[in-house]
Amino acid sequence: MASKEEIRKRCRARKIANPLYRSRIINKTLLPLLSNSRRILIYHPLPGEVDINPLIKKLRREGKELYFPVVEGEELRMVKYGLPLEKVRWGWAPARKTPRREKIDVAIVPIIGTDSTLRRIGFGKGFYDRFFQKLGYRPRIIFLQLSPCIYRDVVTDSW
Repeated sequence: MASKEEIRKRCRARKIANPLYRSRIINKTLLPLLSNSRRILIYHPLPGEVDINPLIKKLRREGKELYFPVVEGEELRMVKYGLPLEKVRWGWAPARKTPRREKIDVAIVPIIGTDSTLRRIGFGKGFYDRFFQKLGYRPRIIFLQLSPCIYRDVVTDSW
């Protein structure tokens, strides 16, 4: 059985044909799924992740409250999404980083792959795992990846 790190390497090594086209299709599919959600946790895409920037623009125009994960030390904090964005260690983040505690309805989370139970195989730092564990409630979570990478065995932890 492969380790999570081996699975991450395999999933990252796959060539994704037409990532912009795939991102557009995913954005169009996501928009109606978010119509009844008011507070949404989003992310700023890194290379190899679904580009949700067009979706973010539409959600902002619709008046949705958008929140953003910001890494502080070993923890993920939620801040209100707003411009300008600034370059940080893990990509881009809103310049204003006042932690928020609003209850989100849905979280959009990038993934590298899943195992046979469809549990998330993330990027290996555990930020989202610790974040959701400390929330105290379970929002609807939508995993995004450009192309499915599903490992046949169970390699994720029960949480």
